[in-house]
Amino acid sequence: MTLYQKNTDALKFLFPGILKTLEESLSRESLASEEEYEFSPSKSGDVTLRIKGVFIHSRHYPQREAEKLIEREINEDSEYCLFYGFGLGYHIEAFHRRYPETLFAIIEPDTALFRQALKQRDFTSLIKSGKFNILLGSEVDGVTILLNTIKTSRIQTCMLRPVYLNNRGYYDKLDKTVRDFLTKREINTNTHRRFSRLWISNISKNVHLLGEAPAVQNIRNKFAGKPALLIAAGPGLTEILPHLAALREKLLLVCVDTALRCCLERGVEPDFTVLTDPQYWNTRHLDRCHLKTSILISDVSSYPTVFRQTEGPVFFCSTPFPLGQYLEARTEVKGKLKSGGSVATAAWDFIRTAGCSPIYCAGLDLAFPGRQTHYKGSTFEERVHTFSHRFQPGENAGWQALYSGNPYRVQDYEGQSLLTDQRMKIYISWFEKQMIEHHEVRTFNLSGKGVKLEGMPREDISTLLGFSEIRNELDRELEKLSALKPQLRKNQITDAMTELLRELEDLSSLSKQGLEYSTIMEQDGIDQKVMDRLSEIDQKIMGLGGREIAGFFLLPILEGFLADSHKKKTPEEVLHQSSEFYKALCISLTFHLSQLKKSSFNN
Repeated sequence: MTLYQKNTDALKFLFPGILKTLEESLSRESLASEEEYEFSPSKSGDVTLRIKGVFIHSRHYPQREAEKLIEREINEDSEYCLFYGFGLGYHIEAFHRRYPETLFAIIEPDTALFRQALKQRDFTSLIKSGKFNILLGSEVDGVTILLNTIKTSRIQTCMLRPVYLNNRGYYDKLDKTVRDFLTKREINTNTHRRFSRLWISNISKNVHLLGEAPAVQNIRNKFAGKPALLIAAGPGLTEILPHLAALREKLLLVCVDTALRCCLERGVEPDFTVLTDPQYWNTRHLDRCHLKTSILISDVSSYPTVFRQTEGPVFFCSTPFPLGQYLEARTEVKGKLKSGGSVATAAWDFIRTAGCSPIYCAGLDLAFPGRQTHYKGSTFEERVHTFSHRFQPGENAGWQALYSGNPYRVQDYEGQSLLTDQRMKIYISWFEKQMIEHHEVRTFNLSGKGVKLEGMPREDISTLLGFSEIRNELDRELEKLSALKPQLRKNQITDAMTELLRELEDLSSLSKQGLEYSTIMEQDGIDQKVMDRLSEIDQKIMGLGGREIAGFFLLPILEGFLADSHKKKTPEEVLHQSSEFYKALCISLTFHLSQLKKSSFNN
């Protein structure tokens, strides 16, 4: 049996589709491409590889070189490693020898090279370890599916420099995709830790509004083919403000909460105002902003004060949080809006679902042109000046805003260099992805000094000023929307809340029993009867619909458990983990019940 047969026989048990990938790629590749690979014995006797005259591994001691690479590049506390390129696998074997319990993935775009590697060396021991995943011959976008299966946040990348240089375009794009994904995950995790209690508290206080706020899906395609202006709060908005009244006659105006005040100060009330941030400080953007006709687009997790500051209609989109989703499913599903972590991303997707095209963006700089963070006179600027003093001048806050997010330089639409940061990078990636996914929705940027976004060309304000007036037509549709009410049967919210409280009480009782039994075994040792009782408790918990609500509070803990799931544990460690889980579940349920019982619905 040849090395290739041995390797592929081992691979097909773990990855049944890999042989098909290798066969399909063989029919597409020419023999000339495989002739670029030169294999020869190294000084140590191990085979080495040269591509287009460049050695991929050491021509003397490839295994020793690989061990040094892993020792230098991989941290001891890493829980997952992504290898960019397979080569002849020396560095991957060195990694597995050094960290035999750590999971990893191989991303190899060159199927011809991978096929040749399988012919040159025996990888059966590595393959049979079952500690890895492989992405072979895939487009870069495919890595996102792989990344979503990785539960830990302690992920490292490792690449062979010669392999990278041989296919630089692919690996640059791959690395950008991976970095963007990990940055977004880190921000989401930190946001969850910081605000999960606030989200639950807000939803509990806003339950009654589910029966008052119509669903945003009622607005779908109501403005089909109409041009819209997305008003964001970046520095570039300052140039557009003098033309805002004229633009209102020609476009549908959709404003983010942070830009609302400047619109009202110019006597222009936007058609829609989008606010999807649950924090208290975000509501301060609406201070002294009394909305009379503007339709507020929000969700049930927003800070309750918001809904007391508007006289106009309120429409809800679906919330991403399990508590809100549970209640929506039993009352009225509101309709999802995509969110890339910023209110501007939610506003753009709202405009898209409303059917508008083209979409023009003002103040969407996603950077700091002129070292400014917001338009002149924004709430951010006012707050900085209000809280500044001799020992903490306003300049310090501006510096902190500019440099606290790991800034780096990009190009604007005029080819000039400007600062942005890693936080903005997430939004940049989100918008560029949407421009590809929804290429039929023509989107233009009016901010020439903002980040140049791929797929979103620049447009001059003079083009918009030349549009025909459509205000009367827009107002007729807005008037219809303002009269809408949710179609709920009597007591529908009451029934949903009663069911939810009952399920959470049952979960609370079960979790307390689970904690009691786990603690007993931690102290007295494993008892099969107690283990059987714990299994019964777990089955009952899994049968209750409220488990996802309680589990939301536990996400960081559960992710930690999942990240360690591949590691061998002693019975004592398993019992301790079980006790920690039930303890956290009890805390989560106690908090949920306390908030829901004092909610506006129950008062």
